[in-house]
Amino acid sequence: MLAGLPPVMGLYASTHLLIIYAFFASSRYLSIGPVAITSLLVFSGVSVYAEPGTFEYFSFTIVLALMVGTIQLLFGLMKVGMIIKLIPHSIKSMGRMGQGTCPPVPFSS
Repeated sequence: MLAGLPPVMGLYASTHLLIIYAFFASSRYLSIGPVAITSLLVFSGVSVYAEPGTFEYFSFTIVLALMVGTIQLLFGLMKVGMIIKLIPHSIKSMGRMGQGTCPPVPFSS
């Protein structure tokens, strides 16, 4: 519902995608499934172009899902995930523990 779609679509995304992902890949750092932040990103990106609940909105979300899936597949085939080995463990753990935090930015008056 956060993405502006019927709840049944979230159920489909959570079951089918996880079953396919279990056969093809394994990652400790990748979040797969209909999580809240992904749903909000879909809503904020697609609602600019179409009104939620319309046929165009559903079409855009399907195209977006296919584009993201294609990019993930291409990155997997090109072994882009090897870049994660270059990132220090402290940075990876910081991303998992406090994704909402950011360094302080001084305000100018």
